[in-house]
Amino acid sequence: MDTSKEASPRSSSHPTSPTTLLYQQDATLSTHDTSLLSLTPLTSHPVSIQSLFKLQGSSANHHILTTVSTIFAAQGGGQPADTGTIQSLASPALSFKVLSTRYGPNRQILHMGSFLPVPSDELDELGYEAFVPGATVRQMIDVPKRRLHARIHTAGHILGLAVRELRDVVGPVVDGKAMHYPQSAFVEFHGLIEGRHKGAIQAKVNEIVARKIPVNVHFWSEDVMRETCVIPPAEGMVEEVGKGELLRAVEVEGLGAYPCGGTPMPDTGSCGMVVRRITRQKGVTKISYQVVEES
Repeated sequence: MDTSKEASPRSSSHPTSPTTLLYQQDATLSTHDTSLLSLTPLTSHPVSIQSLFKLQGSSANHHILTTVSTIFAAQGGGQPADTGTIQSLASPALSFKVLSTRYGPNRQILHMGSFLPVPSDELDELGYEAFVPGATVRQMIDVPKRRLHARIHTAGHILGLAVRELRDVVGPVVDGKAMHYPQSAFVEFHGLIEGRHKGAIQAKVNEIVARKIPVNVHFWSEDVMRETCVIPPAEGMVEEVGKGELLRAVEVEGLGAYPCGGTPMPDTGSCGMVVRRITRQKGVTKISYQVVEES
C-alpha cells in the first residue's frame, strides 16, 4: 500500500456548487449523510477566504471541506458557527474535525478544520482516499453547543419582542444589531431606554418564556418580509440568497418575526434569561442578557 497517500489527504478542486442548508429547514438534525464535493488546503484559498477563519498558529494542516448539503450552521446573523466532525463511511476511523463554518462564494458553506490523528495501523486500504469528491460522509454536530447557541439566539428574539410589547412604557425604539454569543449576548435598539425599565423588561421576558410559545420558521418573499417582520431584511441577506428568492424568517407565534438564518428553539420555554444591564450611548440602547443554565 502506498503510505504516502495515507500521510495526508488529497486535494480536490475548489468548490463551485451551492450548498443545501438543511439546518435552516430542520434545526433538530444532529447527524446527516451527504456527498463530499471538495477538500482543499486552507492555504490554497485566496486571502479573502483564509481571513474568514481566525486561527491561532499555523494553518498548514487545515482544510476547507464542502458537501452537497449540510447540517452545520455557519457563523452569521450574530450566531456562532457549529462545530463537530465529518466522518468517512468508507473508512470510519478517519474523521475531519470541523472547527468553524462560514458562508463562502456561490452560496457555499465552508467547513474548516483538520483531520483527527489516526494510527497508521487503523487506516484501511482506502486511507485518505475515502475523502474524495463523491464519497459519502457523515456529519455530526456538537449537540450541546448547538443547543446553547439556539437558546441564546432565540432568547435574543424574545428580548427584542418583549421590548416591542412594552413600547408604550419604554418609548418608541427600533431594533438594531444583535449578538448571540455566550457571555457577550446583547440586543441594540435605536432610541433611549432608561435603566429603570429593566425590571419591566425582565418581567415581560419571563412571561413570554413561561408561556412556551411556539417558534416557527417561514420562507417568504422579500415583499412579505418587509410587510411582516419587525425589521426589514438586510441587503446582505437578499444578496446571499439571491434576488427574487424566498427569504427565511423566524417567528415567535403571535408576537412577531425577524429575518433570520440561525437555528431557533421550537418554543420559548427553554430560553429563560437574565437581563444583565442597560447601557446608552449616542442615541443607541444596548441591553445585555445571559441565558440561565438548564436544570
